[in-house]
This record gives sequence, structure tokens and C-alpha cells, in this order.
Amino acid sequence: MDIYDKKIGNTTDMDKLKKIQWMTDETIYASGSETSDYIPRYGDVTELNTCRLIMDSVGPKLLKEIGRQSINLLETSVAIYEANGDYAFGMFSSGWCQIMDAASRALCQTDDNRVALSCGRWLCHENCWNDSAKQAIKTGKSTDIECVGGIRLYAEPIYAGQRVIGAINIGYGDPPGSFDTLTALAESFHVAPETLKEIGDKYKSRPGFVVDAAKKLLRSFAQLIGEIVEKTEAQQKQKEIQEQEAHLINVLKAIRNVNQLIVKENNPARLVQKGCEELSNTMGYYNAWIALLDEDSQHVTLTGESGFNGGFKAMEERLKQGRFPSCMRRTLERRELVVIDDPSTQCPDCPLAEHYQGRSAFTHPLKNFGILSVSVPAHFAHDPEEQELFVEVANDLAFALFKIETQKEIHRKNHIIQTTPHPMSLVSRDYRYLAVNKAYSRFYNKTSDKIIGHPITDFLDPEVFEQEIKPRLDRCLNGEILHYEAFVEFPGTGPCWMRMEYTPFRNKDNQIVG
Repeated sequence: MDIYDKKIGNTTDMDKLKKIQWMTDETIYASGSETSDYIPRYGDVTELNTCRLIMDSVGPKLLKEIGRQSINLLETSVAIYEANGDYAFGMFSSGWCQIMDAASRALCQTDDNRVALSCGRWLCHENCWNDSAKQAIKTGKSTDIECVGGIRLYAEPIYAGQRVIGAINIGYGDPPGSFDTLTALAESFHVAPETLKEIGDKYKSRPGFVVDAAKKLLRSFAQLIGEIVEKTEAQQKQKEIQEQEAHLINVLKAIRNVNQLIVKENNPARLVQKGCEELSNTMGYYNAWIALLDEDSQHVTLTGESGFNGGFKAMEERLKQGRFPSCMRRTLERRELVVIDDPSTQCPDCPLAEHYQGRSAFTHPLKNFGILSVSVPAHFAHDPEEQELFVEVANDLAFALFKIETQKEIHRKNHIIQTTPHPMSLVSRDYRYLAVNKAYSRFYNKTSDKIIGHPITDFLDPEVFEQEIKPRLDRCLNGEILHYEAFVEFPGTGPCWMRMEYTPFRNKDNQIVG
């Protein structure tokens, strides 16, 4: 029996009953369930979402359930937006919202949703985003406005902590019934007014208290989405911290291994190759490569690499031809750390670019010897501690190369020294013997291994050293060549009248090292 068959005492009672009559219509709930899975002919615009913060944090399944519950009482439409306007979710439950959206989408006259979203003729999208959701995001407050499709739009901002990360809005209210309004809408949306009236008449009017309940529910869902995003971000941050800690532990292990390598290795080829292997195997870098240069920094003399699985050959050929990649050129020009955020797009001509998908790159000079380059996880690229540790490793390798070259140079000089009949020695800046020839050893009546590494004061009177020898050594270490004669008593030969000559000893960088 229709509830209106019963006689009602006054009009107010009749109005109250009409407000709840829709709740007795079982077709509403069936309709809501059936049309919630409605897919517009133009497809799914969430596929264009580039922000993805809400969409990935909450997930499509839960977003769909939130959307369904948001309009369960209203049977209209709902949209969830990222802060940049990308759709995280959208649903059209009522026939009215479906036809208005489809009609305004057709006005765009394109199959490309990306073009349609920006063309300004997709009336429902423009109104729903620019006038409703975007304003809620901008102000951080709810908005309640007239809808271009004849109903109303209510939006709630979505907060994650103190920042607004998006908005959720719903349509509500009865479709218009007046002839003038329907005619105006028909002209704007290119739909027959008779069609609009037919579809609008099917919508069951909701009383104000139901609309108020739906708004409150929307507020709760906005809060729920924000809390999920905030929790997901916290979990992700914790995961990143753990990954970074594990990575830094590997970095420290690699630094220790490189330092051990520096002490033991005296062959440049083995040093650069083993160094690259340590960096990629232990330090957690995806790959590493080193290029050593000649004195003019124009030609590559030696390379080492690890982590490329045979993909370094093309780069090796280019280096041999003197065609240096941009990261290498910039490093040699700046003489400092160079960070490439996305080598795959910033260095498209680099033969190694394909090995850097989703990764960043560090490149640093090895003093004047060449450069070191590694592929690093992108989220570590701008971490100060990560950069400092990499620079430290690069400097350690540079020192090792310097040590090897210095030892070779000393070996050559030592050979000359050993074959001359005159006593000769090489003294460090801290007044220790670095090398002595056989003639010098005879003067002290000791083998060379008993002299090298020891301070001069172990063999000469400290007072004589301070007054006579050290001042002259200091002048020599400052670049002066000195000659003088002195009477010296040696343990191996006794007193001798000596003609002394002090000459600065320079490395390849023209630095005085002894």
C-alpha cells in the first residue's frame, strides 16, 4: 500500500512523509549497486595520473569502496583528486550525472583524454575540478557551489598532517525540472531537453538531512584518506631510512676495502679494476668506471669498470677516440663532484645511458689522474653524507695512484742514486729518509733498510741537526738549491771534509715532496 493512501491531517505531515518515501524504493539500492561500476565511453582518466600519491597510497580497491560509500545515499557522482588535479578516482552513479558528463566530454571533439582535460570544453570536469575541488585544496576548506549540470557540488580538502594533498567532492540535489532551465542546459550540453527531463524525473529526491549526513560522511572519508596517505608516507620514509643505513654500512665496508687495496696494490691497472669492483659489489653502487688520463688530460691511458655486464665496450671505444661523455667533461672542467639526476634523459648520447634507468650518477676527479663515475640509487643522489663518502673514496683512490706514481719515480731516482759513487739520500718533508744509495749507507756503516724510514736525528747529533742541517733543509724544501762545505764525522768512515748540495725533489705536479 502506498503511504499516501493513508489520510494525513495536514500538508506538513505530507511533506515529511515525501522526504522519506524514497527510502522505501528498493530500486534505488539496486540501481546504486549496478551503476557504481559504470565506465564512461572515453575510458579511465585515472590512467593519466602522474602524481599518484593518493592513488598509490590508498589503492584502487579501497578508493572504489570509499567512492561507493560516499554517494551510497545520494546516487550522484564522486571524484577524488590529487593536489595537482589528477584523478585518483571517479564514479557516476546517477543517470543524470552520467549523461551530463558524457555530453560535455563529447564537446571536446577528441579521443585523447589528456587533450580533453585541458581544452576547457569538458564542462563537468572544469566545474568539478576548477570551481569545486581546486578551491577546496587552495583554501583548505570545504566548498559548496552550484554545479554547471544543474545540481550542486560539495568538496572536502584531504589533509595529510598539516598539508593538503587533494580533495574529494560529490554531486547532490535534484536535477532541475523547469522548462527554461532544461532548455538552457540542453543548449549548453547539446542534449535534447526531452532526454534531460526524462532522466531527471527518474532521480528520487533526497531530504536535507540525508544530504547533510552524506556531507559529514564525506568529511570522514577525506580524513580517512589523509590518514592512510600519512601512514603510508611514514612507512615509506622508515623503509628509506633503513635502506640508507644498510647502504651506508656497505659504503663504509667498501671504504675499508679500498683503503686496504691502497696499501697493498702497486699496479695502477689492478688498482682501478679492483677499485671499481669494490664500489659496485660492496658499496652498493649499480656500476662504476674509472678513466685515467695522460698528463695533458687529453687521452685516456687506462680504464676500469664493473657492473655493466659487457656493456662498457662502447664507452671504452669512445674514450680511446677522445670522445668524452658530458659528465666526464664537466668533471674535468669543474674539478669537483658532478651529480647527474637522470642520465638516461640528461645524457642521451652516452653509450651507458641505458644502464642508468631510474638511477643517478656521481662523477668526481681523481686529482690530475682521471675521473671516477658511479651509478647511485636516485633517492641517495642529493644526500650530503652519501656525497661526502663518495668524494672520500675518490680522493683515496687518487692518493693511491699518487703513491704508486711516486714510488715508481722514487724507484727510478733510487736506481740512479744507487749507481753513483757519491753519497746521496732522499729526505721527506718531515726529515725522514725515503731513500739512500749504497755509498751513503757505507758512511753510516748500516744497510739501507736500517736507514730508510728513520729520522735524520737517529744518525746525527740532534743539536748539529737543529743548528746546521735543518735550516738548510727548510730552505731547500721551499724551493732553494743550496751548496756548502762542512767537516762531518761519520760512523763508517770517520771525519770527512764534505761538499754538500741540497736540491728540491718534485713530483709530476711540480710539488716539492723532499
